[in-house]
Amino acid sequence: MSEPVVVEGVPFSFFVSLVREISEITPKSAARRPKDPLIHPARGTFRRWLAALRRQFNPLPPNTVSILLRLLFPEEDKKRKYELQETKFIPLLANCFGFSSTSLEKWNAEGNSGCLGCELRRILEETHADPSESISSLSIAQVDELLDELAASSSFTDNSIRRKYLKASWRPRSAVIRCLFRPLTPLDAACAVQIILKDMRPLLYPQTEKHYTAALKNLNSRSYTTLTKEDVMFELDPPGSLYRMSKVVARLDEAVEAHEQSLKPGQPRIGIAIQIPKSSKAQSCGHGLKFLQGAKKVYAETKYDGERAQIHVEVPSDGTKARITIFSKSTRDSSLDRVGVFPIIRQALGLEEGQTPRISQNVILDAEMVAYQNDHIDEFWRIRGLVETTAYGVRGSRRISGAGKPSNIANSQCSLASSVNEGCHLALVFFDILYLDSQSTLHRPYDERRDLLERTVQPIPHHALFSKRTLLESRRESLTAHLCEVFADAISNHEEGLVLKASNSRYNDTLLPWVKVKRDYIPGLGDCLDMVILGADWEKDRGRGLYAPTGTLTTFYVGILENSFEIESSPGTKPAFHIYYTSSYGLDRETLEETNFLIKSSDPVEYDKKHPPQGLPYAYTLYPGIKPPGILFSTPLLGELYGDRFTKAAQSKYYELRFPRLIKIYRPKERSWQGGVTPEVLLSTAREILGVDDKGKDVRDVCKGLFGQPPSPGVRSGKKRMKQQVHWVSRLRHVDKLPPLELKRLVRDHDREADRGIENLASEDVDDDEADSPLGEVTNRLVPPFMLPQLSSSSRLSPRTPDKSTVSRELDGSPPFKRRKVSVMSSPVFSSPPLVPTTPCQTRAGIPTPITSPVFSSPISSHTAIKPTLEDFLRHSLIWVARNKPTTTAYPNIPSDNELHSLESVFIGCGWSKDIQGTSTSSWVRQGVIFVEDSTWHRYVMDAIYQRKQSMTMSPTRGKDKVDGSTSRRKPIWVFDCKVLGMETWDAEDALCRSD
Repeated sequence: MSEPVVVEGVPFSFFVSLVREISEITPKSAARRPKDPLIHPARGTFRRWLAALRRQFNPLPPNTVSILLRLLFPEEDKKRKYELQETKFIPLLANCFGFSSTSLEKWNAEGNSGCLGCELRRILEETHADPSESISSLSIAQVDELLDELAASSSFTDNSIRRKYLKASWRPRSAVIRCLFRPLTPLDAACAVQIILKDMRPLLYPQTEKHYTAALKNLNSRSYTTLTKEDVMFELDPPGSLYRMSKVVARLDEAVEAHEQSLKPGQPRIGIAIQIPKSSKAQSCGHGLKFLQGAKKVYAETKYDGERAQIHVEVPSDGTKARITIFSKSTRDSSLDRVGVFPIIRQALGLEEGQTPRISQNVILDAEMVAYQNDHIDEFWRIRGLVETTAYGVRGSRRISGAGKPSNIANSQCSLASSVNEGCHLALVFFDILYLDSQSTLHRPYDERRDLLERTVQPIPHHALFSKRTLLESRRESLTAHLCEVFADAISNHEEGLVLKASNSRYNDTLLPWVKVKRDYIPGLGDCLDMVILGADWEKDRGRGLYAPTGTLTTFYVGILENSFEIESSPGTKPAFHIYYTSSYGLDRETLEETNFLIKSSDPVEYDKKHPPQGLPYAYTLYPGIKPPGILFSTPLLGELYGDRFTKAAQSKYYELRFPRLIKIYRPKERSWQGGVTPEVLLSTAREILGVDDKGKDVRDVCKGLFGQPPSPGVRSGKKRMKQQVHWVSRLRHVDKLPPLELKRLVRDHDREADRGIENLASEDVDDDEADSPLGEVTNRLVPPFMLPQLSSSSRLSPRTPDKSTVSRELDGSPPFKRRKVSVMSSPVFSSPPLVPTTPCQTRAGIPTPITSPVFSSPISSHTAIKPTLEDFLRHSLIWVARNKPTTTAYPNIPSDNELHSLESVFIGCGWSKDIQGTSTSSWVRQGVIFVEDSTWHRYVMDAIYQRKQSMTMSPTRGKDKVDGSTSRRKPIWVFDCKVLGMETWDAEDALCRSD
């Protein structure tokens, strides 16, 4: 019999006994309702364990509570980063215990536990000399110290830990792992593995069902009553002082330390991250306001699409440069990643040389770091590239010499980065102040904090901005009605959403919380796409959240067809897909079970990275940034996805939905995968939603400039913005069951708001005196009144009737509960070479008139016009295609009888002959149409049209019909990019030029 193990302090095995006891609690069946919903078996188990801990180890050794929380909730341990996931961890464990790594490599295969710690325990119990031994020789303090040493080699670990170990004396990871794991029993080793992987769920709440059907039908989210950090804090400190401290101090261990030092709850400290408030989610405008029923006033603040930045600034008393610390949303110290905004912070606070300081000691500010271009905030994904080119930390791709040294924005690092990011630079949008000159402002109402923020921070045009906010006024019918209008305005400005804040709310106020209002939170109003689903897998995070075994398909791989045009021109061509993102959420348990049955009964092919599957009826490429799928489908399926606008992954060429959620996966008999969006439809949809003009617009505007025509309105133009706003007001009001929109009142309210000038203060240059003044109820600057066209009863437009291949996404009067979808069409993908810069010619007589829409009489309508089909348009046209190579590309939708073989033929057929007296045109010809394959043809075609027009001699009989039914009238000639051939409808704005 072995001698008992003596451990100084609390044994690690004593902590593991808590994990074992919680894991033995039997989960409740989904069909059986609990007799008493207040019964919490896991919390009761912890209470008994805590009493035993205090009884056996009284007094508790120093830091016991902090260590306990780091071990029990490793995902809350923000300071330590190990950079070890299963793939890298397995060889180290195999080397430590001397067995082959192949025995662990199938940890997530179907039939296994899906938990690396559990698999290691199984192997060790087979070879352990005394499996019944329950005490390891390490204490929790020793394990915690070894974890610090293991994490010290990671660049992502907090400097407070890395400084404890000199780099020259670092031990190899393998040596640290041997010291940590060799003394541990099998169950203790399993816990240590999951602590390093930062996920204790599979040990605390082990999977009980082995088949996906039983798991998805017999269990649900209420089957396990999980132990939360709040439960533990109230058991450790029943009066709630520790809990109140955690509402201010973001990191659990730091909150415990502050509590043990008897610091005053609610008092922030410079350099210690403050807990970010959790926001409620509004499922409609009216629903969002219900959270704030005790508010004196409610503000709707714009939610910006950026990265959260909690900025701590301390001004040393010795006059040296201010110290800046920035914490991310995860409370990680990301200061080195964000040095690109340091000059902005210093200038905004008056801390650069020659400025008057606006703080005397310190300040903590809440802000959003965004990408800024020209006069607006750019797409979220551009932040990544800007950070990579400005960061000193692990996110930096290169270092810029002298970064952070310049004393003004013009020469600062964030400006240097803009040259490699298409004119973008980093900017900060400030929205709260939490601490000023050693005085907390957390307890002060939002109104006061905002006023203090505006008096503390100096706006810098295009670099330091205040968040836009609007006071909701009940005199406008109701608060809900006004919020509908404000939210619709934010949508039409391509903003992410709104945050509702009560004027009398404190920071992180549980009674008056912040409320997020976003389209994808409101059923039916998010962005919806039909995309191809080509593979699936069990993903550990989602699988554990569902309590589903490894055989369950929880994550689905989304792709896009890349060779649609080749398939159209050559029907036997093998489809080629690019798989580039995944979706793990959206389907309820019942639908997920049905989807699993559908896929598993259709003979999917197992994916092996070393030996990719052969013989599939399609080709595919896999974006390297995602984990390979477990299986690929023999036949692609069509999935309906729902999300929050669009983004791009690093080095990805396609947009993807943000936070994608699957609504449905169709059976092949219901809908074929061929109904999925094509790359060009995806691109145009994403750009429209994000407010980004397509690159072809610049080419079209240059071409129009050559002929003296005004440029076409951009996606952010006032006309399109107003049309969008009216549409969204109508839909939002419909969700809240409000009466139909009154357009006249909306116009009147817009005029009043325009007079007040609802725009961001820092959008334009302002005087210092003006910038220092409080901004009042609306963050504003004076702008010219927003001019709206006169409305008339005759300006109503007819609703558009979708064709068979188009689903409702247009601005029609359809009920808002229908999901927004994009048109699904098959069209080729064309890549245009850059346009050679040209100098626009001067305006002369005879220059073609500007293109005007033949349909829209007013930009304000809740409906869109009926667009003519491209087929009808081309049926009455003489057509010539300016091809790069005459025989390479065929366009099936061009009527063969109408296609000509030279530009001169188009001129003659449209009455543009130099000898107009002898030329007549057929009565069925309404226009000539020229399609250009790339920009190299644009200038040639434009010059030819202009020169022909100048050289023509007008006939005195022009416009008179001839006896044979033909006419000598000169017909207009349109010029389009070949991309238009992929559309089913057309609009005058799609043209590069029209000349009469």
